[in-house]
Amino acid sequence: MQWLEQNLDEGSAELAALALDPPRDRPTCQERLQSALRELGIPIPNRDRAVFVALEFYLSSLAEGSLRPMTAMQAIDELYHIRGTAEFRHPAASADRTVRYAGADLGLEFLYTWYRELQDAEDGSALFYFNEFPKNQQIAKFEEELIREASDLRRHLHRVHPTVAF
Repeated sequence: MQWLEQNLDEGSAELAALALDPPRDRPTCQERLQSALRELGIPIPNRDRAVFVALEFYLSSLAEGSLRPMTAMQAIDELYHIRGTAEFRHPAASADRTVRYAGADLGLEFLYTWYRELQDAEDGSALFYFNEFPKNQQIAKFEEELIREASDLRRHLHRVHPTVAF
């Protein structure tokens, strides 16, 4: 829709149709988006590159506040589960680490710490960090830490994969 509003669609009927009547299922969306990109002459990235571009987008949205922390993390979590072979190590993770943490394949293990705390806060489970604060302040601290980690990981992603930056 933004492309249409900013006149970046180059008159693409497929892109206009996609923006005005978005499909409800992923396969149809993927097919129509690829068709629109071909129509515009935009090369379709391989799956790994697409994962890194999407990861950069969500990390940026989280770090800059354009998406709520839980919304951004839900999207990052979904991306993690469909990542294919894309791998990216967090700068603080040692290469010889034998313990596997959730999200480590995309460097997300530190984000998942705060995401899980936010999930636990929502469902009333026990919280492990910032217990000296009332619950609303704990949640604010979890979000603050999540945003800090997203910013750090985004900077590292730009260093390792500079071509994915917007």
